[in-house]
Amino acid sequence: MDYGTSKQYYSKNKEYFSKEYWRDNNGADLVRANGFREYPIFVYTALCQQIHKDGKILDLGCGNGLMLKHLMQYSGYKLIPYGIEFLKDSIKQAKEILHPQYKNNLIVGNIIDYSFGKGPFDFIFLSPHHIHPLDRKDFLKKLKKNCAQDGKIIFYAHSDVLKGHQYNWVGEFPEIKNWKLARKDSPQISIAVWEKY
Repeated sequence: MDYGTSKQYYSKNKEYFSKEYWRDNNGADLVRANGFREYPIFVYTALCQQIHKDGKILDLGCGNGLMLKHLMQYSGYKLIPYGIEFLKDSIKQAKEILHPQYKNNLIVGNIIDYSFGKGPFDFIFLSPHHIHPLDRKDFLKKLKKNCAQDGKIIFYAHSDVLKGHQYNWVGEFPEIKNWKLARKDSPQISIAVWEKY
């Protein structure tokens, strides 16, 4: 698979997601603005099951914060949300509609430029295909460093992403396949969890 340069990869992704999420969307459809046609209850429930304590939760590529909202409402734990997303319209929606009380925790930017200044984080969510392969190794080191003790990094990928990479589960991404990962797949999403002890 030809990813091009890092700059090309992120630019192409930004253009694609902007069209997918925001073309003909006036902002009234919170679900579509997060990349879905209908509320992804089974996906979010599978991710919610990875939460095991109160803490700070970071979603790298948070869209409009819909997943963060679900985790906060249904995990049974007190969570403080943080997120970064390169789509300005998505972050605007997150700040104004879904998380106005946490608007200072949500920023516009590229995932790889995240400073982790508010860390360490108890839960970090990332779909590794959002990171250019040449950037993954260094970025993943930052994730480990900024994960709190007794915290988790939750990697996930949808079936179309796995198919495109010819993987059976998210733990097959080369940069994480040697990590000690727990496989937590569900029918609609592949999940790999790394815990920091």
